[in-house]
Amino acid sequence: MTSKLSAVDLERENAELRADLAALELRLTQTFTQSTAVKLVIDPLDGSIIEANPAALSFYGYSAEEFSRLRITDLNQLPPELVAEEMQAAREQKRTYFEFKHRLKSGAVRDVQVYSGPVRIGERDCLYSIICDITDRTQLADQLAHAQRMDALGRLAGGVAHDINNLLTALDMLASLIRSDVENARPVETHLEEVEQLTQRGAGLTQQLLAFCRRQMLEPRLLDLGDVLRGVETLLRRLLSADFVLRMRIPEEPLRIVADSTRLEQVLLNLVLNARDAMPRGGEIAIRLERVVPSARLQEELEIDWREAVKVTIADQGSGMDDETLRHAFEPFFTTKPSGEGTGLGLSTVYGIVQQSGGRIRVESQLRVGTTFELFFPEAREPALLPEVTPTPERPAGGSERLLLVDDDDAVRKTLVAVLRGAGYQVLQAADGVEALELLIREQGDLDLVVSDVVMPRMNGPEFVARARARFPDLRVLYMSGFLDLPSVGSGLKGVGGDPLLSKPFPASRLVSKVRALLDSPVARRTLE
Repeated sequence: MTSKLSAVDLERENAELRADLAALELRLTQTFTQSTAVKLVIDPLDGSIIEANPAALSFYGYSAEEFSRLRITDLNQLPPELVAEEMQAAREQKRTYFEFKHRLKSGAVRDVQVYSGPVRIGERDCLYSIICDITDRTQLADQLAHAQRMDALGRLAGGVAHDINNLLTALDMLASLIRSDVENARPVETHLEEVEQLTQRGAGLTQQLLAFCRRQMLEPRLLDLGDVLRGVETLLRRLLSADFVLRMRIPEEPLRIVADSTRLEQVLLNLVLNARDAMPRGGEIAIRLERVVPSARLQEELEIDWREAVKVTIADQGSGMDDETLRHAFEPFFTTKPSGEGTGLGLSTVYGIVQQSGGRIRVESQLRVGTTFELFFPEAREPALLPEVTPTPERPAGGSERLLLVDDDDAVRKTLVAVLRGAGYQVLQAADGVEALELLIREQGDLDLVVSDVVMPRMNGPEFVARARARFPDLRVLYMSGFLDLPSVGSGLKGVGGDPLLSKPFPASRLVSKVRALLDSPVARRTLE
């Protein structure tokens, strides 16, 4: 009797469980079909769409029958192999949130955020996905980013215009003074020296701008960052009054990186001067050099994958920055200093140099507490990565060889031709690579050296040289440029395709001596590929 009652009770319990399961399945079905959220059930093995709720039919514009013939790759704009990888990540729950672009039946493409996780339906492993349309949000974010870029560009343009107008005004006045002195037989040397100083100021401004946009010509070498810090320490102490204490912690072991030592010194100088200016009554500036192992969180923040890094920390006890100032700290021409006391290019220059050198920079600051800058560089373990440059011995300038000068700027070309002819050279000239190539072929390659700009219309310098050397493999070349923005040129390192490069602006004496040095050097035999 007891066993029969137990069987009856067991059957009743099973019936209740089945009823509960049916009710649960009904609620789940109702949740799926009645939800206003867009939902899909996907087979992760082949990407087929098993089921789409009414909200999905409305959003995508397909009927239920059409959906049954679709795969998720018909909606997702990623390549199929990447879609498969993302489905696998969702299936293994390595990731649950994704952002994609999905194409609707109308052809419109929408930005969507997808939550996707594994679910078992019967004997089938599936992905249950909830899709949220975030197009409006991403468009607003893009508009905000665009507005911020335009604001930064506006400050950049205004700052550049201000500084260049000052230089042009001074140069124009000096030209008038020189003309007056020449007419009245007065000496003009003083005015000419002032012209040279103004051109150097202009060159400094362009170098800062190029550093900001990471197009500066660098001369990277394998160096011990500790040696760089020790070498600049005396200069830094001279710049600080007796009210300041400079503490430097530099390990004895070499910490090597590949960078341009001169530009690194510029970075350190700018940061220390910033720290000094933030403490008008004096205080302590601490510089520390160390090797660190970046944490996973730091690697994600800096977007690096280095196992070890060389870190320089520069900390002050100054006025600090609020959150708004901190957000704009590295933008060009953004400064909190009074008018006339800062160009606003210091930190943007620092940022550009560090980034172009393969490093990263981060800053933390708190009002009335101080500011800390952290510079990270990948450590170079090898004893030598780049060859040292052997200084070229001094040679007498000038000569009588035949040269071809190529530059698209008429005023620059005319001046350079005059300088080289004044040094005794026979100089032919061309306005771009096309004209230069035609002239070179017409002269049957009978030229001793080509001096060419890099960035030119119609045909740039490297393309011209490549075509010229296809006919005349032993052609000597000296490049000139003030801005490198060509994939074939590289990232702004000194030299183009193995040929030397002069960074504009440069003095006439440097051009003449470089030309002489190249003409006196042996021709490097080149094989045609």
